[in-house]
Amino acid sequence: MMFSKLAIVLATAVVVRAQNDTGALGDAIVVSTNPVGVVYTATLPVKQAFKPEEGHDSVKGVISATAGPNGLGVIYNITISNLPTSGGPFR
Repeated sequence: MMFSKLAIVLATAVVVRAQNDTGALGDAIVVSTNPVGVVYTATLPVKQAFKPEEGHDSVKGVISATAGPNGLGVIYNITISNLPTSGGPFR
């Protein structure tokens, strides 16, 4: 009886510990010194990705990242357009 109680306590401790980690390396470090007001932008290439003769054009998009309020965290804005009408679950 004592063994089963001990096993339950140990199993509970393992589950609680596992819920506190986000991966093999643990939780990410909170960054609070990101440069406020700076925006980093990536534009998807304008290179022809599909065959225009088949009615497809290149996927277009912009991804931007800027610091959150008071430099805490990062806010991402992602805009993608002109996805193909077939070949994936694009919604």
